[in-house]
Amino acid sequence: MVQAVLNHLWQSTLLVAALGLAAWLLRNHRAGVRYWLWFAASLKFLLPFSLLIALGSHFSWHSPASTVVAPLLTRVAAPFPADLALPPIGFDAAPTNPTPAAPPAKPHVEAAAIWLALWACGSTGVLGVWLARWLRIRQAIRYSLPLSISAPITVKASPTA
Repeated sequence: MVQAVLNHLWQSTLLVAALGLAAWLLRNHRAGVRYWLWFAASLKFLLPFSLLIALGSHFSWHSPASTVVAPLLTRVAAPFPADLALPPIGFDAAPTNPTPAAPPAKPHVEAAAIWLALWACGSTGVLGVWLARWLRIRQAIRYSLPLSISAPITVKASPTA
């Protein structure tokens, strides 16, 4: 269970980093484009990639490309692989001498706990920054003065930025 959670967390964190970079690169485009990027990120939080692979395994379709893509997908979906060597990619990627695959090595619980603690520290840091900004805005609103401008909403001025 811990391995599945850690696997989902690192994949979601990597996706958010990539989408954050994409949103920054698209900062001059319409807001709708960035909205759909972040909507895709929220779907990733809800649906772990391993769940999508498990659902896809119930459908039977085979194509020549599956011999290249399947090893890569199993590497991405596997929780913390023991070795980082990827299988060769190309049209002749099928093994000439197939051997039964060894069961994946399970990571140590200590390593999993360290990764989870690091992720939790990063998340706590980001939430702390958001909380500090929210409190600063709340304080600016508290010390603001209403302006005498006719508008459908109350307009206030604050001495702080």
